[in-house]
Amino acid sequence: MTRTEVARYLGKSVATVRRAEGVHLHPRRDHRGVHHFAPAEVRALAQAIRVGEVRLTHIKFHQQAETPTKSSDEHVVQQLRNEFLQLRTLAAVAVDLLFDVAPPRLLGELDPDLLEGLLALGDPGGDGSATSLEEL
Repeated sequence: MTRTEVARYLGKSVATVRRAEGVHLHPRRDHRGVHHFAPAEVRALAQAIRVGEVRLTHIKFHQQAETPTKSSDEHVVQQLRNEFLQLRTLAAVAVDLLFDVAPPRLLGELDPDLLEGLLALGDPGGDGSATSLEEL
């Protein structure tokens, strides 16, 4: 029996038959890639469906909470803060490497606003210990 034949026999859609494959049905494929089902296995599944042992149409979707709670909002904000701090730390390392290897004359040719931003990234503590433009 092909998928279409099984679907008609069970009164289900081909998609439902596909979802049952590997669980309730175990087809073999021919040289053209067509799936064939053992009639005895299909009859047994039909009987199990009739007596209520198996339900093929029961699908559970993940449901989101209707309204986010304050605690979940705080959790998301904390996760974002942690990710931001990790990214800022990585950016500071990259800026430090840039200042270590780039010739000072090239750094002096950068847009002043961009350079100030890079210097701020290189100073994650915000304590003013980053290199200033004048020191370049």
